[in-house]
This record gives sequence, structure tokens and C-alpha cells, in this order.
Amino acid sequence: MTQPHFLQTLQRHTSNPLLTIEDITWDYKKKRSIMFPSVIDMSDKLNSPIDRYYMYLASHGGREIGFATAPTLEGPWTMQKEAVLHIDNCPAVKGHLSSPEIIYYNNRFILYYHGGCPPEVLEEQNRRMPTHYYRRIQNSGAATSTDGIHFDIHPNPLLLPITTPDHWRAATNMYLRVVSTENGCHGFFMTMSREEADYNGETKKLPKEQRRGRPHPTSIGHAYSPDGLDWTLDETGAILTAEKIYGEHQRIRHIGCTLIDDTHILATYSCFANINATFESIFAATLQINGQAVRPVHKHGTILTPQGEWEKQNVRDPFPIFHDKKLYLYYAGGGEKGIGLAISA
Repeated sequence: MTQPHFLQTLQRHTSNPLLTIEDITWDYKKKRSIMFPSVIDMSDKLNSPIDRYYMYLASHGGREIGFATAPTLEGPWTMQKEAVLHIDNCPAVKGHLSSPEIIYYNNRFILYYHGGCPPEVLEEQNRRMPTHYYRRIQNSGAATSTDGIHFDIHPNPLLLPITTPDHWRAATNMYLRVVSTENGCHGFFMTMSREEADYNGETKKLPKEQRRGRPHPTSIGHAYSPDGLDWTLDETGAILTAEKIYGEHQRIRHIGCTLIDDTHILATYSCFANINATFESIFAATLQINGQAVRPVHKHGTILTPQGEWEKQNVRDPFPIFHDKKLYLYYAGGGEKGIGLAISA
């Protein structure tokens, strides 16, 4: 399938990176990183927003979710001092709080996040399907708000891993992205089977130099919700898996989605671009909405590869948004050291 014009003409913003780890105001726990941007236009949702656009961000393995504001999609972006969520107030997760995703649906904001499973969930999952990797299971949670800053916590975990041992998404559901439509919400998340999770667990025990070249496959699953909180998982199989014919290797890490029109979703996702898993690029696909399903899938190949000193060898965590017939693609670069932006012509 030929790439749409808005994917062929992406150009990096001259002020990249728009934000860096030096701008972080939230509790990042151990390692400073800035990742998983999620941007929303507040101009038609709030009477007096701080700025027109809010960007929600986190650290990989952090304890809080923060946000920045800007008058335009290009910035300048100002990091706000107040965090919007802290892990101590999120009973659906334990250990860390990360990967924010914001939507506005049914006259309220819904903020999604992920973290480790609470102990009681781990115990039940391990009872049904023992595996050493369940110490690492992660799942998603949600919170709602009327102003985009002060959130009420939805107490229950979302999208728990299934307990059938040979299921394609048995091990984990995380990095949720959501597209809202007039007929409900479509969610996309990273997952893996128990076999993949166990193999990944063994790989992590090896010295770093021996890990390269060992596969650690993950895929993207899909779920549907009528209200953004009560989800039904699509059990027909993964929506996206890495395919070498498109230059994708081993692992689709994170996804970002937006509506192209009433019946099509643009999915952008990061994936290793070489067999040794040392180079990470951003790819794209179009998903067709058919009721509660999103098939067929048409892949478009690579749309952004790392370049320049600050991006080093990886660009990931894409977040696409359309404005004035242009595509704005936010992403994390340089091992999550900064947030960049590419814009179509």
C-alpha cells in the first residue's frame, strides 16, 4: 500500500528536542527519562486552559505523571510543576507509574497509565498459570477528570493478562493508546505470550553483550470500549506484529494512534530496525474500523529513522495528531532523553 502524502513529507522541527530530561518536574524514582507524550487540544474543552495544548509525559519506571503546556503544537512547551498523578494514589498498579494517554470522551478526560500488577493480582495469575516472569507482569489503569489536572482514580486494573497458558497475550498488557470515535473507543496495547515472556526473562539474565541478537518479540493487541473504561478484548489475535518484509525486527515496542477519518485509524509504532536490536525506528499502518473491530491492516513501512546527535540510535513512543491538514508526530529520542516533533508538508 502506497504511503499517504502526510507520511512521505515528514520533516523534523528545527527546535528539536522540544523538551528534555532537564525539564522534568515529577518524581522519576531512579533514572531520569522523558517518554510517551500524549497531546490534547484544550481550546474546545475548557473555558480557561493554561494554554491551548497539554502534553502528558512520564519517566520510564517513574512514580508520577506530569504535563507541559503550549500555545501551539510546535511550542514553546512549558513544563508545569504540578504532577497530575502519583503512584501512591493509583491502586491499580504497583512499583512504577508510566506511559500516560489522555482522551476526552463523554464530557470528561480519561487518563490511562500503566505499572506493575498489585500483589493480589500477581498471586491469582501465578496460581492459575505459574511462571517466573509473572514478577514482571504489567497492566493498565485509568483516572477521570473535568479539568485535565485533578483526577479521580478508577480503582480497578484495566486489560488484565489472560490466564490461558498458550494464549497469544498471556503475559502482559501495557502502553495503552486509545482512539475515541462516535461509536466507542478503540484501545491498542503492547503484549506478549507466556512463551515469549519466559524467553525474555531468560534473556535478561544474560550479560548485556550476549543479549543482542536474541529475539524478545512483542506484539500489539486491540480492545473495544463503549465508554473508555469497560473494555472487551479482541481475541482474534494480535493487530500488529513485527514483519521483516517491512524492515521490522523482533519487537513492536510502543504505539500511537489517531483518526484519519470516520473509518480509518493511523497507527504509528516503534520497532527495532535491525536484527541486533540496536537501532529503533518509527513505522506506520492504516487500520480500518469495522464496528468494534479494526481490520484489515495495511502497513506503510518506515516513516522516521533516528538521526543527529540527540536522537542517537532510537526514536520511539510516537504520538500522531492532525491539525490544519498536517500530521504532527511527537516522539521520544536518544534513549528517552528528549521529545521531538516531525511535521508533514
